[in-house]
Amino acid sequence: MYIFPAASQTQFLGSAPPKTTTNEKVLQWKKEDVAKWLQDIGFAVGDNNVRGKLDGPLLHMLNELRRESPEFFYNSVKTDLGFPTVIEVLQFTRELKELLG
Repeated sequence: MYIFPAASQTQFLGSAPPKTTTNEKVLQWKKEDVAKWLQDIGFAVGDNNVRGKLDGPLLHMLNELRRESPEFFYNSVKTDLGFPTVIEVLQFTRELKELLG
């Protein structure tokens, strides 16, 4: 299970803070947050230019691409994100599905 980067929390007087879903939290991620997530799941950004440009909204779009156009998704993960083996592609896909559903 992935632990989200610390974010500032606002305290509300007389009420509980609004609940945010995992997807809403990820939508707020910056490139640095995605880079940390990649590192935490065993994939460094390294010198891969595309991995270094991913932020939360783009990660969401990538997940939608996985659902809507699987063949293009898998090809993009292999070539653009630079995961050379089927094992790495599957591991990344598993982590993305675990994170965003």
